[in-house]
Amino acid sequence: MPHHRTTKANVLFIFLAASAFLVLRIALASPVTRAQQGEQVPKPFTGVAISVLSYVPKGVDFSSYTHDVSSSVMRNLSPKLPESAKNGGKGIVILRARIQKDGSLSEDGLTITTSSKRDDMDAASLNAIRAAAPFGPLPEAYSGANVELKFAFLFNIPQKPDARR
Repeated sequence: MPHHRTTKANVLFIFLAASAFLVLRIALASPVTRAQQGEQVPKPFTGVAISVLSYVPKGVDFSSYTHDVSSSVMRNLSPKLPESAKNGGKGIVILRARIQKDGSLSEDGLTITTSSKRDDMDAASLNAIRAAAPFGPLPEAYSGANVELKFAFLFNIPQKPDARR
């Protein structure tokens, strides 16, 4: 016949073991980020592509100009990456910008044409362009008073290898 003290100890042990098992199951079922679990979280990928929307006469080359603008915009975007992008959120923001002959951003010349549906990504894209302006003057061979550029910001959207060149 079991002793009364041994029975109490067995019941207490079973209660504690069951409690520990339930706590463990709840902890494993709760949504915990990969970083909290010690897993590698991929570094957020952000890129910007620029294309010229204005008519460009034959013989006028904007490639080095758009490269310089892209570099300047990325320098301003990278340190202020939106939280949703840092957390792996995906989005594409398309903006249209009017750049004056002297490289300044036109007062009314910056608009979002396609939103990411994430306020922080849209705002970060706008702010990166505003912070990078003024840009260098437009190429000398270009006779227009301004140029329309399209900016496509890609947040955690993988690009094809040949698109990154």
